Amino acid sequence: TPNVVVIGGTTIEVNDASSLVGREGARVELEGSFNASGVLILRESKLAVENTVRTEDRAAAADPAAGTVTTRLGIVITPTGDSRVEDDDADDDDGDRLTPEAFLNRVMIDDYIEARGYPNPDGSVTWRRIELDDDDDLECELRGPVEAISGTTAMDFSFEIQGVTIDVSQITSDDDFEGYDDDDIGRQAFFDQLDVGDVVKAESDDAGVGCQ
Repeated sequence: TPNVVVIGGTTIEVNDASSLVGREGARVELEGSFNASGVLILRESKLAVENTVRTEDRAAAADPAAGTVTTRLGIVITPTGDSRVEDDDADDDDGDRLTPEAFLNRVMIDDYIEARGYPNPDGSVTWRRIELDDDDDLECELRGPVEAISGTTAMDFSFEIQGVTIDVSQITSDDDFEGYDDDDIGRQAFFDQLDVGDVVKAESDDAGVGCQ
């Protein structure tokens, strides 16, 4: 007899819902195919997690033996078998889906890399998607949960994301401080609202000042 699960108000019959026991209220991803009776034959079920850590930057070092790429900001990116790895700069379809080993062997110093994933309790990141991009930009970008805040006023504060200190002292325009709805809120309001755990996106200027 098929099992029944309800996701987003939609009732789905599956062949075996035992892997979903205890996950009521959690976001999940289901993979499988429907049989002739409309029952979903599950191949895999897993908790869905938001990729709250994202970075765009140039490679400063690549170590295929260690399985890592390090960006100018010092972010260590480690592709795994669970990562979707692509080379958007490839001239053919060979770069569409790469193994971690093939990807690492392609990376050259100063290549532009985009990566996204989710943080683990031990501080590491599980990288879900990593791409080599054909991009001439010098800027860098880092998004993730705030780990620490330093300073006591809006004029002298900084904060950390993934161990990288975000120094906002060079930002002179209030228009460059945005709130939750991407509205300009100014330096003071941004500082007043900032808390550890907030997900913040920080971007360098076009020249990449601060990315090294």
